[in-house]
Amino acid sequence: MRIHPLLIALCCTACVSAPPIPATLGSAEIVSDFDSYELRRVGLLPLRGDGIDHESHEAMETALITELDATTEFELLRLTAADLDEIPQSEPHRTGTYNPATILALARRYRLDAIIIGTVTDQQLFTPMRLGLQLDLVAAETGLAVWTAAVQLDTTRADVKQSLDAWSISHLGESETATHVSLISPGRFSRFAAWQIAQLL
Repeated sequence: MRIHPLLIALCCTACVSAPPIPATLGSAEIVSDFDSYELRRVGLLPLRGDGIDHESHEAMETALITELDATTEFELLRLTAADLDEIPQSEPHRTGTYNPATILALARRYRLDAIIIGTVTDQQLFTPMRLGLQLDLVAAETGLAVWTAAVQLDTTRADVKQSLDAWSISHLGESETATHVSLISPGRFSRFAAWQIAQLL
C-alpha cells in the first residue's frame, strides 16, 4: 500500500513537535496490600526540616497539594501547626516525629483515611539549587506507613537538568530557550520536586 507523502510529512511534524517527557528521578516503596486501603480523604501535615524557613515550607506545601491533586483521586486536606498543637501527646516540635497515637487522633478529628508526613531533607535555594523531599503516607487504620517516596534533586547533575528542562517545556509551556529560568527559580524548583514525588503515588 502506498502512503501519501503529505501524510508522512504530517506524522513527522507531530513527532518533532511532541513535548519531551521528563524522567522520574525519585523512588518509592509501597506495601503489598496498598489497594485494600480506601483513601478518600487524606491530611497533609506541615512539612518538617531543620533550618528551613516558613516561607519555603508554605511554597512547598502548596506545590505538593497542586501536584497531588492532579495525580490522585482522594481529597487532600492541608493541616496546620495549630491542628497539631491540639494533640499534645505528639510533641512533634520537640521529638521531630509523629507517633501512631497522634495520627489516629488527627484521623478521628478530621475524618481522615490517611495522613501524609513530609520532610524536607535538603534545601539550597540559591544556585546551584538542591532539594531533598521525603513523604510518608500513613494509614489511619493502622498508624503505619503504606507508601514512602523520596527524591533528591541537585541542579549540578545532568539528569536533573534534563528532566527539569523537559518538565518546564511539557508542563509550563516554556520554550526550549527559556527553560534556564527553572534553574534559578526556587518556586519552580519546588513545584518540580512536588511533581516528581506525585508521579510515584
